[in-house]
Amino acid sequence: MIWNVQGAGSQAFLTMLREVIRINNPTILALVETHISGDTAQKVCDRIGFSGQFRVDAQGFRGGIWLFWRKELVNVHVLDSHTQHITVEISKVGETPWIFSAIYASPGSNLKRELWEALEEAKRRFTGPWILRGDFNDTVNMNERVGIGGAEMQRRCRNFSNWAAWINHAKFDEFVTKMWNKKAPIVPFQTKFATKLSNWNREVFHNIFRKKAELWARLDGVQKRLAEKWDRRWIKLEAKLRRELDEVLQEEEMTWFQKSRLEALKDGDRNTKYFHLSTVIRRYRNKVTMLQERDGNWITDPSRLKEMVVQYWHSLFTEEFPQYDTRASLKASFP
Repeated sequence: MIWNVQGAGSQAFLTMLREVIRINNPTILALVETHISGDTAQKVCDRIGFSGQFRVDAQGFRGGIWLFWRKELVNVHVLDSHTQHITVEISKVGETPWIFSAIYASPGSNLKRELWEALEEAKRRFTGPWILRGDFNDTVNMNERVGIGGAEMQRRCRNFSNWAAWINHAKFDEFVTKMWNKKAPIVPFQTKFATKLSNWNREVFHNIFRKKAELWARLDGVQKRLAEKWDRRWIKLEAKLRRELDEVLQEEEMTWFQKSRLEALKDGDRNTKYFHLSTVIRRYRNKVTMLQERDGNWITDPSRLKEMVVQYWHSLFTEEFPQYDTRASLKASFP
C-alpha cells in the first residue's frame, strides 16, 4: 500500500494511519511527502509499528519517502535510494523476487529530470518484475489537469508520457482493470498476466498496422466518390476516417518510438520511419556475428561460436582449465 500523506508530523496522522493499517493489513507500506526528517521522523517511524523500515528524509519541508515492511512475512533488500525514490527487491521463500519502487517526484522540472535518469539507470542495473507506485507529480496529457496550462506544462506532459511505457496504448487501462487480480500472489500472477498481455498486444494493439491499411483504403474510396459527386454524408465520413487515422498514426509512432529507445520526440514531426530504422540498427549492432580466436582467425560458424563462448565463460569461473582462459584474446565483431 502506498499513500501520499502530505505531512506525517501530527497525532491526527498517526491515528488515521493506524486505522488504515488495521483495515488493509498491508505487508509493505510506503508513505510519501512526509515533510519531516531526522530524529523527529525516526520517532514517528518507530511508532508506526513495522519490524522493517527504510526512509529518505524530506529536503527541508519538501518530499520524504518512508518504506515499511513485515520482516516475518517478506525479505526486503534495498537496491537503490534517491531523494525521489526508494527501489527495493522483495522476496518470499519459494517465490520469485520482484522489484518495487516507491516514488515521490519533485514538482520542479529540473529535479524531476534527475528522477527519470535515476530510474532509467535502475532499469539497466536490475532485472525481473518491477512495479513503480507513488506520486509522479505529472500527467500524461492536459485533459487530466484542472485549469489551463501553457507550453511548459504541455512539454512536461509529453516527457512523462514518453517515459511511461504503456500509457498511450489503445484500451490498455480497460484491459488491466478487467484482468488484474488483486487477491492473487503478485509474482505468480504477473507471470500469468504477462501471457495475457502478450496475447492482447498481438491481437488488439498490434492490429493498428492492419487498421491503418484499412483506413487508408476506405479514405481512398470515399475521396474517389467525392471526386465524382459532392455529398455531405461522404464529407462527414471522410472527416471521421481522418480522425481515426490520426489516432492510429499516433499509436504507431509511439510504438516505434518506444522500441527505438530514443530520448525525445521531435514536436510536430511524425518520425515513424526514423524510429523504425533506429530500432533495426540497434538490434543489428547488438547482434554478435563473429569472434576472433587467439591465432587471429575470425569464426562465423554458429556452432563454433557457441563453443567459444562456453569456453570463455568456463575459464572465468573455474581454475582447473587454464588453457581455456581466453579473456585477453577474444574479440567480438559488431557490424
